[in-house]
Amino acid sequence: MIIRLLRRLFLLLFLLGIGAAIYGYKLYQQSLNAPLQASGTAILHVAKGSNINRIAHDLQAHGLQHPWALILHARLNGGAAQIKAGDYRIEPNMSTLDLLNNLQTGKVIVLQFQIIEGKRSADLLRQIAATTELKHELSGKSEAEIAAILGINGSLEGQFLPDTYHFHYGDSDIDLLKHMHQALQNTLTQAWETRAAKGTLNSPYEALILASIIEKETGIAGERAQISGVFHRRLQQNMRLQTDPTVIYGIGEQYQGNLTRRDLQTDTPYNTYTRYGLPPTPIALASAASIKAALNPQTGDSLYFVANGTGGHTFSATYQEHQKAVQTYRRSQKESP
Repeated sequence: MIIRLLRRLFLLLFLLGIGAAIYGYKLYQQSLNAPLQASGTAILHVAKGSNINRIAHDLQAHGLQHPWALILHARLNGGAAQIKAGDYRIEPNMSTLDLLNNLQTGKVIVLQFQIIEGKRSADLLRQIAATTELKHELSGKSEAEIAAILGINGSLEGQFLPDTYHFHYGDSDIDLLKHMHQALQNTLTQAWETRAAKGTLNSPYEALILASIIEKETGIAGERAQISGVFHRRLQQNMRLQTDPTVIYGIGEQYQGNLTRRDLQTDTPYNTYTRYGLPPTPIALASAASIKAALNPQTGDSLYFVANGTGGHTFSATYQEHQKAVQTYRRSQKESP
């Protein structure tokens, strides 16, 4: 009798164990394949040294109901040791297994940061300060202090190459700026070593200054080398450059959008109407195309140019021709609605 009862009890426990195992396996599979986020997108930050227990705990805030299932799966399949630090995007309806695969392959979020040519370094610093995904280590520091941190001797102006850059959540503003500055240095060095024009400009930095002026003078790619040619010839003939963008830069924050005769006559280190040669620093962030144009000017005899009213410029070899072009431009401006 006792043996029969024990047999029945054992059979009952066996069946209960099988039932529990089946239920546990279904729960295990459901947990791994169920979506974490029903809607919206979330970010999971995995710090260096994080283990699967910590990650499973953090994922509870994103809909993971049974952390043990993720921990068990990761340990059984060796995935716990393959997880890479970084920031990961949890997409709507992404399963726990999908996310674990991303964690193991290091599919971290890559962000973009774009610098527009013609902007000033101060504009770039404001843009970086407003980028919340970066770690801000330069807050409250002056441009001179930032230049020292980046190893830049002198002004920050023009020291970063306009382009689209990629970075990750938590990267520092210092590292991003160093990358941008190194890109500028690489582009400038290569352009200097392969330059066609020799003798007019004495250093890569002078080439960068001229490139920044070209950048501000035209937005038409085909005009860059032509404008460069004008400036090279004026420098060679000891003529003032007489370029408005440098005057505007010298005026600074006081510039109201209209360049006056008084502005052109007021001497500053950047007034190329009152001073000979190049200004002391770049006046903007110059593109690779403008840097190339500065060192490869188009040959010709033009010494002047003025806007033509259609986005481009009219180039002239003599002052008399230039005056006619200026009058034509002024008439077109009066006639335009």
